[in-house]
Amino acid sequence: MSLESDIAKITRQEEELRFERFSEADAWALGSLMRKHAEERKIPFVIDIRIGDRAPVATRTDKGVAVRMTKWAWTSPQGRPVFNFRSDDRSFANSQRCVIPADGFYEFTDALPGQKRKTKWLFTLVDAPAFWIAGVIRDGAFAMLTTTPGPDIAPYHDRQIVLLEPGRAMEWLDLTTPEASLLRALPAG
Repeated sequence: MSLESDIAKITRQEEELRFERFSEADAWALGSLMRKHAEERKIPFVIDIRIGDRAPVATRTDKGVAVRMTKWAWTSPQGRPVFNFRSDDRSFANSQRCVIPADGFYEFTDALPGQKRKTKWLFTLVDAPAFWIAGVIRDGAFAMLTTTPGPDIAPYHDRQIVLLEPGRAMEWLDLTTPEASLLRALPAG
C-alpha cells in the first residue's frame, strides 16, 4: 500500500496511519499531502475545525505513532460536549494522550458595540507555521487540554489551550518529561 493510498483512506476517515518513527516534520508533510489529496479529488479540506468535527490527531501505539481522524469533543455525563479539559493538578499518565496539529486557534470575547456575534480572535505562533496542542482521548473523541493563560491570551480569556513548545510533541505522547513542564502557557510571543 502506498502513502498516497493511506492518505486517501485517512482523508475519507476510514483508517489510521501508523509510523514506527515519527517526527514533527513527518506530521506537517502528512498534512500537506492530505490537503493536496483532498484538493485533487475535490473533497472539502476543513480549515476551521468545529466542535463535533473530525480532525487528525497523533497518538502513541505499541508500534510507533498513529495519525487518525478523531471526533472533537466527547459527551459528558450531563450530555454536554467536552472539548476543552483542565490540566491543572491532574496526572495524565494513565490517559490516552494525543497531539493535535494546528496553525492557529481562536478565542472569543463579547461582541463589539453594534455587533451581534462574539468577537473572534485568531492566535498563531511567531516564527512557527504550525504547532501541537496537547490533548487526551476518551470514548473515541479528543479534547484539548487547558491551563492558566499566558501573557498573550490573558487579556482575552481566563484559560488557554496547552500549546506544546516546538520539538516537544513526543515528550507529551511518551510522557518522558514531567507534566508540569509541558502543560503550561508558553512565554509571550
